[in-house]
Amino acid sequence: MIKIEAVKDFDMYSVGLFMRMFPNKTVKAALKESEAESIRERCFPNHIVVYYVLALSMFMKASYREVMRNLLEGAQSLRGKLRLIKAPNKSGISKARRRVGYKPFEILYNNLRNRMKLAG
Repeated sequence: MIKIEAVKDFDMYSVGLFMRMFPNKTVKAALKESEAESIRERCFPNHIVVYYVLALSMFMKASYREVMRNLLEGAQSLRGKLRLIKAPNKSGISKARRRVGYKPFEILYNNLRNRMKLAG
């Protein structure tokens, strides 16, 4: 079982890693290319959904709510004063994940794979 202390360390380090590997500009471009970009400003924007799913893949033993809380806190501490994003409930998370779909992740994966090939 994952220790809570390990999840707390996640907020700064992992959010920073995600944002370096997948900058916001790259995530939004993948969302646009896959026709999953946010049309209107939501409480849980699609680019945050992408970072959330990436975080879930790293912390599979932590609860969805704990990962969400740490992701939002980490993003706000890295970015400074962001518009406060309220953590959605379970049905909101499910709807957001369906709304975004799998295509942005496929695009991000291929982008990262290509960058790694070029790096040698």
